[in-house]
Amino acid sequence: AAQLAEGEPRIEVFSSENGFSVNPYMMEADEEQILADRINEIMSAV
Repeated sequence: AAQLAEGEPRIEVFSSENGFSVNPYMMEADEEQILADRINEIMSAV
């Protein structure tokens, strides 16, 4: 969650011990690809 918040654009998520969730209410059209790319980038580095 911290890596998403520290990136550009800043992505805020809710985290728990079992994972995280995204609340898309503030997202604009076509921003889902930005979110998917950032999550993929971070998870690929693990």
